[in-house]
Amino acid sequence: MKTVLLTRPLEASEAFSHEIEGAGVRVLIAPMLEIVPREPGPIPPMDYGGYIFTSANGVRAFAGRDGIDPSLPAFVVGDQTGQAAKEAGFSGIVNARGAVEDVIRTIVEERPGGALLHPCGVDVSADIPALLARHGCRADRFPVYEARPADELSAAVRQAIADGSVYAALFFSARAGESFSRLVVRDRLEAGLGYTNALSLSERVVKSIMQLSWGNMYISDSPDRSGMLKFLRRLLEKETVSAKRERQEAK
Repeated sequence: MKTVLLTRPLEASEAFSHEIEGAGVRVLIAPMLEIVPREPGPIPPMDYGGYIFTSANGVRAFAGRDGIDPSLPAFVVGDQTGQAAKEAGFSGIVNARGAVEDVIRTIVEERPGGALLHPCGVDVSADIPALLARHGCRADRFPVYEARPADELSAAVRQAIADGSVYAALFFSARAGESFSRLVVRDRLEAGLGYTNALSLSERVVKSIMQLSWGNMYISDSPDRSGMLKFLRRLLEKETVSAKRERQEAK
């Protein structure tokens, strides 16, 4: 049975693990980031024309605050974030179905009235207000959560890496990749990844784990959970077909 290592925050990793339950894999969860909601104070007293959500974490940490108008346009990066926004009661969801660049393009094309509010983490991968300002659009950051890097790998995860038994490791963010790389190097486990397939959400994410010596490194066809899931299933199916062929040739 193949071992698949998930590095997303605990809740997101558990949800993803349910998606691959029928694939005949053993799932190990190693959350490289802990999502901690924070209180940034009241929403700025401005007549915002909509919201920007680049993660489901941002939606969940923002939802339920006083002063939110759920009928305003909510620009979301992809399906998972869109689903979180829908569950939080937002009705004017505009799905960019891609990455941050696609959110920017969608906002510029839509040209919503008024400034936009971006509920986000304390640390962000892209300065959305600055990117939108280049196109004459205004947005304000509103940090509503903190993503704290993990301090250690569990004993089970360390053992699996040391044994070289992790078939695939999935990375959805550069910060998670950086946290994982730091812990692997600190614990001197690099040699155990020589047969592991590293699957990353994007080019930026794959750069965060390039210091480690992987068996193979892949980038998802699309920068979202659906793309990662499809690629992983394809990888597992390819391995299954290859194993069957080898058994037939050995007869």
